[in-house]
Amino acid sequence: MSTPVLTAPSSIHPTTTYRVHLTYFKGSGKYYSSGQYQTSHEELHQIFQEVKGLVQSGQLPGLRQGASFNTLIEVPDHPHNHPHLIMTEEFS
Repeated sequence: MSTPVLTAPSSIHPTTTYRVHLTYFKGSGKYYSSGQYQTSHEELHQIFQEVKGLVQSGQLPGLRQGASFNTLIEVPDHPHNHPHLIMTEEFS
């Protein structure tokens, strides 16, 4: 007689999503624009790496494709939120 395999209902392990706020600055430090998107990553370092990939590929939300700006990242609903700045000079 085999033992049935039980699976947990999805409500026990809900998928958390966070809204990521991005603020874009010109090389001079002057404010340019802002954008935001939803992510399913739970760790801040994963979110920061995700945004770094968006900067490198020129796929930043709220900007035309190919645009590259210094980007301030904030995840206000994350319990360990702290600002993180990505400078475009990192990719030169």
